[in-house]
Amino acid sequence: VYSLPENVFVAAFIGTPRINLLRGLVRAPLDGAMTVSLGKQFLRLPEPLSLDHQLLRVQQGREVIVGLRSEAVRIAKPSAARPGEVPLTGLVEHLEFQGHEVLVHFDTGSRAAVVPELEAPRPAPGRPAARRRRREGGTVLDRLRERAGALRPHSARTGAVATLDGPG
Repeated sequence: VYSLPENVFVAAFIGTPRINLLRGLVRAPLDGAMTVSLGKQFLRLPEPLSLDHQLLRVQQGREVIVGLRSEAVRIAKPSAARPGEVPLTGLVEHLEFQGHEVLVHFDTGSRAAVVPELEAPRPAPGRPAARRRRREGGTVLDRLRERAGALRPHSARTGAVATLDGPG
């Protein structure tokens, strides 16, 4: 269920932190390596292709959802990619210290996949603004962003490598 989820809902439901869901476009030329474009970056699928990756050929030119689990990523120079790893570059946005681990949030320039069934319901329109905002200080989200900004280290461009060993 965790490694090979049946669908996007199951992939997102299982695991903490939640799986990263990205929108990708399948590129499967007959005379070259199969890739999935994630914005301006391309994930080259490792060869020989797994059966699941071979099945992506029929999706040539179509948008797919790519699932990338946090533990499948390690921060390293792209030139340090090991066999089976695919380099991605991104901009570190912030670090989240969890005590025994640190979550690194970085922007790869990819577009997040929005799956309506997974999103929390939005507040109903017309709700009084007084309930959503304190008189001073803005919304709770504004205050959290302000606090996070004070803890945010200097942003830096970095690389990461991802292990692609199954369908996303």
